[in-house]
Amino acid sequence: MEDGSSHTEDSSSHTEDSSSHMEDGSSHTEDSSSHTEDSSSHMEDGSSHTEDSSSHTEDSSSHMEDGSSHTEDSSSHTEDSSSHTEDCWHSVIFQVLWEIHLEKVPPNEEPSEALLEEREDCCFDFSSHTGDCSWEH
Repeated sequence: MEDGSSHTEDSSSHTEDSSSHMEDGSSHTEDSSSHTEDSSSHMEDGSSHTEDSSSHTEDSSSHMEDGSSHTEDSSSHTEDSSSHTEDCWHSVIFQVLWEIHLEKVPPNEEPSEALLEEREDCCFDFSSHTGDCSWEH
């Protein structure tokens, strides 16, 4: 009986170890396999240890679910970053096309009011991809 109570203290220390492994992620899987080997040796000591090992197995499965939910969160962040990349890409294309257009204007002349208005009318609506702006050609 005294030996059993000391083993109970050991199982509580294993619980503390499993909480620290949550931060490691993939390494937790390797550690769980080593705990399985330990539980098989405890089965020889007494049947009460088998109940303890089953509770540890349930804890490890719940930790695995937490890990998968973090993966979903990271994928949603990836989608957000891709939309920002598209916005930047459009602004870069727009800037390059506008600079090409300014090169066609003689250096001693400013762009006319009509060209500036045309730029505001159709070229800031870059999401439509129409390409109807005369200065693009």
